[in-house]
Amino acid sequence: MKLRFQKTGHRYALDGKLIPSLSAVLDFWFGEYEDHTSGAAADRGTRIHKACEYAIQGLLDYGSLKTESEDLSGYVHAFEKFFIDNPGIAIGKPTPEYKTHIISPENIEKNYLEMIQWIGCGMRLDLVFRKSNTIVEIKSGIPAKKHFWGYSREAMQLNTQIKAMSSANKPTGAWAGYILYIKANGEYRAVKTKFDELIWNHFQYAWIGWYNKNYEKENKNESTNKK
Repeated sequence: MKLRFQKTGHRYALDGKLIPSLSAVLDFWFGEYEDHTSGAAADRGTRIHKACEYAIQGLLDYGSLKTESEDLSGYVHAFEKFFIDNPGIAIGKPTPEYKTHIISPENIEKNYLEMIQWIGCGMRLDLVFRKSNTIVEIKSGIPAKKHFWGYSREAMQLNTQIKAMSSANKPTGAWAGYILYIKANGEYRAVKTKFDELIWNHFQYAWIGWYNKNYEKENKNESTNKK
């Protein structure tokens, strides 16, 4: 199997077939929530995520956080405050002992359909701390209101990320995850979670539903556009 990255649309393809993003599958299951996955809010969220990534790597120009149109400094301060309050998770410039990984998961286990192991290749795991077995999923908008069987979209997203990072040496039970809600006023709310097999099962159902309805249609459209 050959995995290739397509700069147009920031997508991955496996043997020439587009791989769905994690967001696409979750949108199918929960429904896309307005002003959170698209538009100005999404653009701002991307900038906040990037600023936090640079901060954790010691590369952030703090002066760039304030412009005439926006001020992102409060979000970054909230992000940094979370690490001060949780010293067990390393913060600062990456070192061999405490390295931050912005990665594309490729090892989600094979289940139902082989391609499920590749879902999320285009997804950025916000911050993965391998030594402390911790994944921090940053959220700078309003928490999603839509739930399914008591599971939120955000919980399913983080649960899938934990599954993607698990291995024989570091199984799912060894990982902790945080949904980190950061606010413009410099405050944060952190929801800690462990892997939940039931949530993973629901994600697989969501994937099968998306696949049956959209996969061939999406790839047919992709082929048509290339002609």
